[in-house]
Amino acid sequence: MTANGTGINGVNGAAPAQAHQAYQYSKEPLGNPRPIRIVVIGCGVSGIAAVKMFKDRFHNLPVELALYERNKSVGEPGSRTVTQGNPYFSRVYVGAPELYEYFKGRADAYGVPDYVRLEHKVTDVSWNEKMGQYGLKIEDLATGKTITDHAEVVINSTGILNAWKWPDIPGIHTFKGTLLHSANYDTSADLDGKVIATFITPELALDLAPKGRDTVYSREEQDKWAEDPEEFLKFRKRATHILNTGFEVIVKDSKEQKETLAMIKKQMEKRLSKKKELIPKLIPDFALGCRRFTPGDGYLEALCEDNVTVRITDIKEIVPDGVITSDGEKVELDALICATGFNTGYLGVSVAKFPNYFMTTGPAAPAAHGTFIPCIEAYIKYAFDAVERLMREGIKSICVKEEAVADFQEHKDNIVHDFVWTSTCRSWYKNGTVDGKVWGPWPGSGPHFLESLAHPRWEDYDFKYRTGNRFQYLGNGRTIRELEGGDLSWFIKKGPKHTREELTPSTVSINGL
Repeated sequence: MTANGTGINGVNGAAPAQAHQAYQYSKEPLGNPRPIRIVVIGCGVSGIAAVKMFKDRFHNLPVELALYERNKSVGEPGSRTVTQGNPYFSRVYVGAPELYEYFKGRADAYGVPDYVRLEHKVTDVSWNEKMGQYGLKIEDLATGKTITDHAEVVINSTGILNAWKWPDIPGIHTFKGTLLHSANYDTSADLDGKVIATFITPELALDLAPKGRDTVYSREEQDKWAEDPEEFLKFRKRATHILNTGFEVIVKDSKEQKETLAMIKKQMEKRLSKKKELIPKLIPDFALGCRRFTPGDGYLEALCEDNVTVRITDIKEIVPDGVITSDGEKVELDALICATGFNTGYLGVSVAKFPNYFMTTGPAAPAAHGTFIPCIEAYIKYAFDAVERLMREGIKSICVKEEAVADFQEHKDNIVHDFVWTSTCRSWYKNGTVDGKVWGPWPGSGPHFLESLAHPRWEDYDFKYRTGNRFQYLGNGRTIRELEGGDLSWFIKKGPKHTREELTPSTVSINGL
């Protein structure tokens, strides 16, 4: 992606005034919105949320929305829920198939198909400074043709782990058996009676392990919540509150970290008791939470089955009929399943030198902070707050200042050393390294993230205006509500109740005071 032209950021956040040009006020009333087109790249959960929030916020306003999704369907949700799910799911924690159907149903309910083009991959996004727009090139993957589009605002919602990769092992594509990846898993593959090897990182292995022990919501609970919205709200708030109280576990050497680590180790020892030789191999020596917790339901139990052999070793080479381990042993195989990770890019909610460009789930995203959907909605609201200003205030572009990016990065890099993500483990938080720089997650708790994004710090942005005078949007001295016969006393609010005896000029507010 490129930002064409020079001088994207004006002096002190404003475009330089045009020299000696006579000013002429706009004949339009204050509040008359200008047309804005938004393009969202990607239609997973973020894209679905964008459509819902767009329809809620910009109804009957001259704002257009288009989404491009490279996959054949919307709403790719990941592998399974790791927090309590919808009480009408088949069980408390569900896997990918049920999650997919849920999000697909939400997409249909919100009218997402009316806004999205599937199997369309955005290949180029370039800023046109003169027009104050992005030009986009999009490849139609079904036909191979390229189409073009434009937008005043682009929201990148491609996700944190959208670019899965095969492991970097010599010979992987010479394997003649069944080759699968957890991120693009073919559920129709017949593995019965086959000799299978699974290359895993523990935080991803949870996604493949059997999941037959999940608890379910009772019919009585479901009926109660359906009939009593207040009880349902209490249930939702209680579950989320409990989830958000766990952040202290992430703090290095905290009491909560030590107690939880001891509890988890005890659980692992119990669940590995069938094969005690695995205990010293699988219980980690790094801080709990340095990467995703391993003792997911069914994972350790699967490793203890009689038909499973655990090898803690590197793979030297893949050959047509199996693998060669680092100690020279050949293991013959019928199938390989790779759960080895993703390419993670450097993304952020805003990027210096790229005006009118926003991202969801970029660097420092709260990827280890519990339920993610409220965080996605916070990203979308943030971008839509900027759209609102572009639409109503005569602003051509808004771009985060480089010094603001640097200051935030300095803060994040400093505070993250107090959290377990900098412990010595290999993690995609550090782009697959043991001791590399932590690009995520958010340097604080889930509530900390939500409050931080709730009110944008516009002082951290440079603004460029559509004309040389930033106040031209004030227009002709009238408001749009006056010209359209709207409510001209909207500022008068209902006051509190008073008894007859209290009705005196000193106790009753008339105009808000």
